[in-house]
Amino acid sequence: MVEEDCSKCPGAVSTLGDALDEEGHYFDFIKFYKKVEFCDRSLRLEILKETRKGPTSANDEELPINSIVVAAKSVVLQKMLSTGMKEANKSAPVVIKVTAEEKTAFKEMLHFLYAGSLSPRLLEATIDVRELVALLVLGDKFEVPSLMGTVVRCISTRRKCIPDSTVLATEIPDTRLQLRQVKKLADDARAHVVETYADVSGTWESEAFMSLSLEVIEILMQAEELEAENEEEIVEKLLGWIRGKYDALSARRRVVRDLTPHIRFFSLTGEALERFLSTPEMQSKGTETNR
Repeated sequence: MVEEDCSKCPGAVSTLGDALDEEGHYFDFIKFYKKVEFCDRSLRLEILKETRKGPTSANDEELPINSIVVAAKSVVLQKMLSTGMKEANKSAPVVIKVTAEEKTAFKEMLHFLYAGSLSPRLLEATIDVRELVALLVLGDKFEVPSLMGTVVRCISTRRKCIPDSTVLATEIPDTRLQLRQVKKLADDARAHVVETYADVSGTWESEAFMSLSLEVIEILMQAEELEAENEEEIVEKLLGWIRGKYDALSARRRVVRDLTPHIRFFSLTGEALERFLSTPEMQSKGTETNR
């Protein structure tokens, strides 16, 4: 019998997306979190550490859990806890290999499984949005849609700012963008970035613009909403960003090569095109002159 991976089916994605919109129905078990007398199993987090020989485990941490509370809310953990359920195996911890970043997110996920809400520190305006993105990804990995929905709502209520929008527009894995709520987060973030820097004349020489990452610059170069006198102004200021960001000529040429497909060469005058192609950054065999 061939088993189909339903997580890749459009119907499965739609069902998961609907689940993100549902409020989690939880009893508040947070008072029993990590209370050994109320725990029947344990999870051992093995922290993966990158070495020259590849990832190795270090700094393990064992977390006592109540298997009913955890299994009721995570399909993946339910399967892990029910595998090999012989009496002799019940005392053995379930081993979960995670990175250092995932360890923090995993412990936050356990808090959610018990409390039905995010920990107070994640609701603070000063929290790095990357922590919320990491928790969103982990919620998907362990199939806790109510956690994902809660994280999406938490991010949506944050005050918009370029650092957050940069992360949301460039660091959410593509595989998670199949979910409409998550895709909306990324799309709104991209729109915020473009809106902020659409005025090329007024913003593309600012300190804030010069500090933007290559990924954000690529988003801007792909946008149709840019307001400039002409394409020449866009390319001039783009080269200014590249020269301000990268010292080595080889690095500048590499970035030009990455961004060249987004330059509208057909909109440049012959004189401007000749001048740009003669700059040191453009003197690369890999540079294309067609969009």
